Amino acid sequence: MVKVILFGDKNDTSLTLPLCRCLERHGGVFYISDGCISEYSNTSPSFIVIESDSIENFNAEGSIFILKSPKSVKKILALNSENNYVVTEYSKALDTIREASNIPIIRCSSGNMGDVTLSSLNESSACVGIEHSITTLLGKKLEPCEFKVDLGSDICGYPLLAVCCVLILSEKNNGYALNI
Repeated sequence: MVKVILFGDKNDTSLTLPLCRCLERHGGVFYISDGCISEYSNTSPSFIVIESDSIENFNAEGSIFILKSPKSVKKILALNSENNYVVTEYSKALDTIREASNIPIIRCSSGNMGDVTLSSLNESSACVGIEHSITTLLGKKLEPCEFKVDLGSDICGYPLLAVCCVLILSEKNNGYALNI
């Protein structure tokens, strides 16, 4: 089961529904947050999403942290080991934090500054670029490339890129194609 931690302001739900809807179509998801437990799956889910605005202790290798805001990265780095991934929206302030950390921080950007970028977007598809090498949760090294993304729902910007990162890191892609 792929562990995804959605971290940040509990009132910000901009990533919650797009992420759960997408993961439901890729093996199902078990979702946990303060006061809510839901399962979106016909079988044993492939993903668990835990949404929180505070974490005091963390001991789970091979997890994907999705930050709702780049400002949260310092809170996560204190808890995290190098076998986990942090996915965040691009911020110039992240550059120095990233250089000082051994943790893979994947910066998402609609421009050309990130590690995962949105090259193009229309109503039914998008093109997402991997600008630097990424190692998946299963240890496969992915060199810079582009993924064609078929959009089944209305999603764009950072939520789209965060969902793509989860699918790519968990190898839920079909070659260089993603279905969201």
